[in-house]
Amino acid sequence: MKIVNFIILLLIISCSSKKQVSQYLIESDNYLFAKELSENQYEILKDTVEFKQFLENELPFKTKINLTKVEIKKQLSISDKPFPYFFVKVTNASGEISISKWLEKKGNKLYFIENYENEEASMRSNYTICKGKEKCGPEFFYTDSIKGWNCSKELICLVGQNDSIKLPCQTYKTVILRD
Repeated sequence: MKIVNFIILLLIISCSSKKQVSQYLIESDNYLFAKELSENQYEILKDTVEFKQFLENELPFKTKINLTKVEIKKQLSISDKPFPYFFVKVTNASGEISISKWLEKKGNKLYFIENYENEEASMRSNYTICKGKEKCGPEFFYTDSIKGWNCSKELICLVGQNDSIKLPCQTYKTVILRD
């Protein structure tokens, strides 16, 4: 009997110690962005023209950009145990600039997370801007020591980037706080 109670206690502790990303999710139409219709087929529920204009106006670009494409992407994380994740990717016509943001999946619905209470929630709430043409696109790293977005599969962009080195792909992160 003591062994059974001990095993149950271990199970409860191990389950409660894992962070559930969905704890940061607010299931509200305000945060609902899209729904998955089938594997790799999505319906965007927000006005994409309005969303592109919002990003063009709110993000700190030195010159005006013209965002042309909004799409939902599903990729595998770069980690010891890769897992699928979803994000919205907005690009300009040349593809040189892409803006990405995590989408949390609940059932067949894809939601934005707007929560900055800790690092785990914040990395899913920020916008990642990738600038470059070669091998430049959003990647999500999730290892013991590194968690977060990058615009290359090369970790040099995340750790110890030297300003004197001109990388072919640049990564910027920002938040947009809404009223």
